[in-house]
Amino acid sequence: MDPRNFINKMNIFMFLNLGYKESETAEVIQKVLDGTFMSGNAPVDNRRYADLFFEGGRNNRISGLYLAVLARLEQGTNGSAATSGAAFSYGGRTYSGLYNFFNIGAVSDAENWKLGLIYANGGANGTETSYNRPWNSPSRAINGGAEWIAEGYISDGQDTMYLMKFNITPVGTYGHQYMTNIRGVYIKSESMFFTYYDTGNLARDLTFS
Repeated sequence: MDPRNFINKMNIFMFLNLGYKESETAEVIQKVLDGTFMSGNAPVDNRRYADLFFEGGRNNRISGLYLAVLARLEQGTNGSAATSGAAFSYGGRTYSGLYNFFNIGAVSDAENWKLGLIYANGGANGTETSYNRPWNSPSRAINGGAEWIAEGYISDGQDTMYLMKFNITPVGTYGHQYMTNIRGVYIKSESMFFTYYDTGNLARDLTFS
């Protein structure tokens, strides 16, 4: 938890403010997605993933670049069952056409990805409609997931990856922590650094907290 362990040129990115930045255009975001399953157009929407992440960030006042990095880390370069829309069975029912790029609701479990997709469905019966659920297209999943992160964390002062994991803010102190992986922010901070480096964004003003 001691932030002094991570004051170096790469890991300091866990303290990068994750608010919306106009300079993080869809073209900047595209460079994060090149070489992954999100390099082109999304299914159902038939629109560039880069545009969907940009719009999700702009609509919810959160960094679109961070959203793209997060999706890449959560789903890998080749994607997963949470991004394919493929059919799966859970609780004696079959579901299909669901997406969850940030694995929201996928708590630690042997089949946690299914729990994430049940959340994307709006619960087993599909009655929960908050955050634009059901997430039955990539655009709805990305925008709804961005809203979930922004409303639950960024707007409450947990506006860096560090604070999302280690909540030492006055709101819900020591609780309300994002992800179970204790090393999650360490890994993501290095990915953020290389993303900013590869896209030529290290030279501009950056705000760390």
